Amino acid sequence: MAGKQQAAGYNLKDFHDQVRSELPGFERAIPSDGPEILQLRGLPPLSIEPFVDRWFLKSADETLAFQLQDNMVGYNWRRRSTPGTPTNYPGFDTLKASFEKYVRCLADWHTDRGWAVPDPVAVELFYDDILPMVPDPDTGTLRLSNLLSWFNPNDPSSSAMFGWTNMWVEGITSTPPPQGPMLKIRAEMGVVTEGPEVEPRSVIRLQFIAAGICSNWDEVNSFLQVAHDYIGVRFSEVIIPKAMKAWM
Repeated sequence: MAGKQQAAGYNLKDFHDQVRSELPGFERAIPSDGPEILQLRGLPPLSIEPFVDRWFLKSADETLAFQLQDNMVGYNWRRRSTPGTPTNYPGFDTLKASFEKYVRCLADWHTDRGWAVPDPVAVELFYDDILPMVPDPDTGTLRLSNLLSWFNPNDPSSSAMFGWTNMWVEGITSTPPPQGPMLKIRAEMGVVTEGPEVEPRSVIRLQFIAAGICSNWDEVNSFLQVAHDYIGVRFSEVIIPKAMKAWM
């Protein structure tokens, strides 16, 4: 979430005290460039502004993080278990509700100090999925067509190669990006290691990044729901049904 920079003398510890019971940890991170749709509209990355800091306020298990940057806020769930092992993903509705709660807390914190509440200018919803590749039962080879619906299984080019990548951008509405909201889909072949005694596994990393322009918090909340629903449809379209059962 990108917004207008606010308030000289920003005291991170002071705000952290408001949410420390739920997010006791903190971590300094590399500044974010912000939603890519801003750069597609000719604006510079958020990270190039001078003296930009980015911090994560984290839950005790480090899976939840409220991100604070001078010109951006964000909230995300991060896997802390090895891919392929059970994990407790709270789901979109729970994460969205928590994000809205922490944004209200941040807004109240600004208001209590006589500062204007920052206005959002862009919003982004990001999913990062990992799916294991299963060898073809007839040939033993790894084929992209065993996961991704746009590959013809009879096409030799569907054989998987380490480092293979495919990416495209599409519009979410009838207004094409960057004037309208966009979805970037990126697929990449790689490997994950599930432990020192286990052979690395070939996987497809599948990213969905939806972004749009907004001018108030109601538009932010509306976009997040629309983007979530659209990503759900596209996920089911780009992944073949049997592969979805093995989603990591």
